[in-house]
Amino acid sequence: MSKILILADASNVHTQKWALYLSDFYKITVLSLLPYDSDKYNIITIPSKSYKARKNNLEYNRAKVLFESILFIRKQLRIIKPDLLHAHFASSYGLMGALSSFKPFIVSVWGYDTLIFPYQSFMNKLLIKFVLGKSKMVLATSKYLAIETQKLTKKSIQITPFGVDVNTFKPLPKKNTRKFIIGITKSLRMNYGFEVLFEAVQKLSVIISDFEVHIIGSGEDEDIIHEMCVRKKIINKVKFFGRIEHEQIPKYIHKFSVAVFPTIGYESFGVSAVEAAACGIPLIVSNLGGLPEIVQDGVNGYTIHPGNSKSLFEKLIFLYQNSDVAKSMGLKGREYIIQNFNWTNNANKMKDIYNRILKVL
Repeated sequence: MSKILILADASNVHTQKWALYLSDFYKITVLSLLPYDSDKYNIITIPSKSYKARKNNLEYNRAKVLFESILFIRKQLRIIKPDLLHAHFASSYGLMGALSSFKPFIVSVWGYDTLIFPYQSFMNKLLIKFVLGKSKMVLATSKYLAIETQKLTKKSIQITPFGVDVNTFKPLPKKNTRKFIIGITKSLRMNYGFEVLFEAVQKLSVIISDFEVHIIGSGEDEDIIHEMCVRKKIINKVKFFGRIEHEQIPKYIHKFSVAVFPTIGYESFGVSAVEAAACGIPLIVSNLGGLPEIVQDGVNGYTIHPGNSKSLFEKLIFLYQNSDVAKSMGLKGREYIIQNFNWTNNANKMKDIYNRILKVL
């Protein structure tokens, strides 16, 4: 059995999904700065004192963490002797993988690492170009992300979407209720368009009363977003559920009448939107980043211009008044996800890529 060493955040649900699926075909080891336990594959925590001493996810000595990590990774490479090194997120684990000098090495870009990080400074751009240049293959989670990443490398880019388990995320019979539930499953960050959503909710509350907004997630802007609800006098319409374990998310999505993702910042793909659509929920998303790859406007949901709260309000009131259209859109959305973002099919793409590289060796 071939040995694959994955450099990634072991606590991230996407890393866990990849590693768990691939462990049926390869001997998987994950090297991670953050700990996680699994009885299905091996996880080794990188013992970086500098990373453990960090104040938060942004404030720590990156140079020291990188130096400590590289020494440990090179040691593990000598011990494990993997057949392939795969790093996720080019600006962190990808850089570690590139500096390890191991071959064959491939990197998956996730969004921020090639959409934002390279354009923060000239040095950042050089670092990302270095990482992509060192990799045998570059993988991206959406067509949009592949196009944007292509600006930083001459290498062709393979698309490997974060698909969804359509047997877990699936429609369930709804309980009889007249309440219209507007749902969003996202980190609580302002770039995900919460102000746009609340402006639309303000308008909606003038016309109808039997609705609620359900917010699933937590994040760095949680206090700001909560205060915004109070200031806009809609706090009685908004319920914050906090961070929910991934396996529990479907039962919250099933209560939604419509799922909204009015992002105003970057959006590399939109896994949360895929999960909602797989549950048969119609979507309203910003026409931005990878989101239009999930929504066929007017078929399984609607796309709106980023920041356009008026358009979001109009789509919400239409779906509220036309539940038959909403139901039809949800069913078509489910079909579209099965055809394009079925987790098993997407994961098999990664397996095929591994096999092609390993056969060349």
